[in-house]
Amino acid sequence: LLSFYHVRHFHFCGFLVDSGYGISEGIPEEASVLRDINAVFSLVTSTLQISPKSIVLFGKSIGSGPTVHLGSQLNAADFAGVILQAPIASCIRVASSIEVTPPFDMFPNIDKIPRMSAPLLILHGTEDEIVNIDHGRSLFEAAGSGWKDIVEIPGAHHNDIEARHAVALFESISRFLGILRRERRCEA
Repeated sequence: LLSFYHVRHFHFCGFLVDSGYGISEGIPEEASVLRDINAVFSLVTSTLQISPKSIVLFGKSIGSGPTVHLGSQLNAADFAGVILQAPIASCIRVASSIEVTPPFDMFPNIDKIPRMSAPLLILHGTEDEIVNIDHGRSLFEAAGSGWKDIVEIPGAHHNDIEARHAVALFESISRFLGILRRERRCEA
C-alpha cells in the first residue's frame, strides 16, 4: 500500500510494509522490513523522481524502526527531516527495562538514532499505555540531530492522538514543517 500527501512543499509517502504478512510473499522479519523501506525510498526518489530534499520520513510506533533505520543511513543534507510518533526505543524495551541492547532485539532505534543528524520531531502521548513516553524521551536525548524537538501531548494515549488530539498533533507538525521551510531544507 503506497499513498502520497503533499503538504507545504513536502511529500509524505505512507506505505504499509507487509513482507511475509497476509497474502504477500516473503518472511515477516526485521531484515525484510528494512529492505522494503529502502526499496520504497528508491522508488519514490528514482522512479517517481521526487526530490529527496522534499521528503519527510515518518514512523509511528513499531514503524519508527524502519524510519530510524533509513534516517540513520542517509546523509542529513539529502532529505528534509524525520517525524516519529510514539516511537519505540527497541522492541524488547517495550516489554522490559534493559540498558544494553541484546543481539536478538529488533528495531534498536536507541542505538541507531545517534547516527541520524537530520532535523527531528518526536510526538508522544503522556498517557501512552503501549509505548511508554520514556521511549520518546530517551530517543530525543540520544538523537544526533542538530535540530530536534519533542512534543508531549497531554492526556494522549497510543492510538487516539489523531482522533482526540488532532489540533495538537497537526499544529506540531505544521510548526516543524515551517521550520524546515525557513531553514531551506526543502526544495519548493
